[in-house]
Amino acid sequence: MRLPDVLSVEERSRRWWKAWRTVDFSWAALANKAWSGADVADGDERLQDYWRIDPASGARRSDSDLFAAGELERDPRGRPWHVVHLPAQWEDGSPTWKSDLNDPKWQDFWRIVRARLDASGVEALTGAPADELPAPAALAGVVFGEAPPDWAW
Repeated sequence: MRLPDVLSVEERSRRWWKAWRTVDFSWAALANKAWSGADVADGDERLQDYWRIDPASGARRSDSDLFAAGELERDPRGRPWHVVHLPAQWEDGSPTWKSDLNDPKWQDFWRIVRARLDASGVEALTGAPADELPAPAALAGVVFGEAPPDWAW
């Protein structure tokens, strides 16, 4: 009987990021992914549509609106990414702000995620009829950091 290989933390991380990059969570690719993160089928809601809609107002925002709000950023090749899907490092190894857990942009990240969770109405689920349940938060592919100490899930 062969024992499984024991991988270092670094190797497990490298393999995880390689698999994550293969799926591709860039802004353009989100237009072809269902809310679950799978490839989109006819009639599926797309992840890009989900992140385009303002969770408070329900307004559909343009790419220009999202760049102005700081929710879209460009990678070194110029491709847009939603900030929740930014990796800690780009493919070329250069760091994003997510590699620094003290970067002030983390506050915006957690504000964006909180707005999505609040819009999903998680606290309203108890006792609600099935046909009135809010849509769940679609967090497929989101790259989380360490939650703030006062964060409540």
